[in-house]
Amino acid sequence: MYTKNLKMGDLVHIPSEVYRFKKAEMQLDFFSAIKKTKVPMVGLFKEHLPNHQCLVTFNDGDWTLPTRFVYHMKEKSCA
Repeated sequence: MYTKNLKMGDLVHIPSEVYRFKKAEMQLDFFSAIKKTKVPMVGLFKEHLPNHQCLVTFNDGDWTLPTRFVYHMKEKSCA
């Protein structure tokens, strides 16, 4: 399984135009549980899930999305 070396609590970047899905036990209805990112987003990585998916916490809750669209935030050097 390809894990991208992400660990719980890592700050991650998600590009625009990526579909994300509301965590299953929090869904009220299917259609409101799917959103596409309109702009790049920042979140906290929570865990790896089966089928190359992962769980990320954003300001609007926990969302599942494909791991291939989740990137570590780069640190800027102060040198």
